[in-house]
Amino acid sequence: MSNATQVEQSAIQSKSAPNFGQGRYSPLMAEAYKALQTLFGLSDETAQKIALAIGRDYGAVMSKGETGIGKVGFGKVNSDNKATVKEASQAVKNCTMTDALHTLRCIAWFSEAGKYHVNYGKSKLVVADELQAYFDSMAD
Repeated sequence: MSNATQVEQSAIQSKSAPNFGQGRYSPLMAEAYKALQTLFGLSDETAQKIALAIGRDYGAVMSKGETGIGKVGFGKVNSDNKATVKEASQAVKNCTMTDALHTLRCIAWFSEAGKYHVNYGKSKLVVADELQAYFDSMAD
């Protein structure tokens, strides 16, 4: 394979969405990554950094519960050694809201607004200075 082909392939790979892995909050990070680009027009790199910060900070908050993962229940094990495992989340009180968590709350708010006929795709969002400063700091 020639050097030009390798460079071309790596450029294509770098333009694809980042792989957030298979962890507990990977889907959350992937959705946040897309939303950050759609809602705020952030670059791939900045959106990825913030999405990773969201996963990190959200995971840290959720680990402060009594068991760290909420209430876990198991169903009966069948003859194929398969069972149902369920998990109930719990509220975590007095958690410190980081910039990443404020951003996640903002994303959730806009997602919820769509249910009430607010089309954020056609609206121009004006970000408060504090949130813009956070976005700018992650762009460096």
